[in-house]
Amino acid sequence: MHWAHAMLQPGVACVLDVETTGLGPTDRVIEVAAVDAHDGSVLIDTLVHPGPDVAIPAGATRVHGITNSMVAGARPWSAVLPEVLAAVGGRTLLAYNSDFDRRMTVGHARALGVDPGRLHSVQAWQCLMKRRSMWLGTTTRIRLGGRHRALGDAVAARDLLLSLRERPAHTLPAQQPNRKPTE
Repeated sequence: MHWAHAMLQPGVACVLDVETTGLGPTDRVIEVAAVDAHDGSVLIDTLVHPGPDVAIPAGATRVHGITNSMVAGARPWSAVLPEVLAAVGGRTLLAYNSDFDRRMTVGHARALGVDPGRLHSVQAWQCLMKRRSMWLGTTTRIRLGGRHRALGDAVAARDLLLSLRERPAHTLPAQQPNRKPTE
């Protein structure tokens, strides 16, 4: 079965996305969302308080639109993480840039002294950006585009997964093992 078709089967995968205070190792998760890959139903969608004395830089706010006042009443990652783990269950975790989402979710948990659970496992994650590049036959990282809120990005990534079920617009010529190279 084709990879995308397999990921779209009931109970197999979900698409997760996070928004953060930045891109570095000390930056924090401020929003998380996950949708079921099979039917697109929302599994979790919540803002996250980044922690005491952690402000969202203006540059990050320009990207995703999330402000300090928006997360002021949100629960901390230590309270949200168990809900994320319960929501995604044993599904494969799909993310457009899985290295980033994994690094940020696990890094924030570890900074708080909290067990990140299966989010830590590289084997639990699949990268839709890499799958898209393979599908298109390129090594170029192609931006997802967009919404830059966790739920909007998770939905856009699921839409990408749906498109990966189809053949790409171009096809590479079939290999011809008996063909001699031309000079």
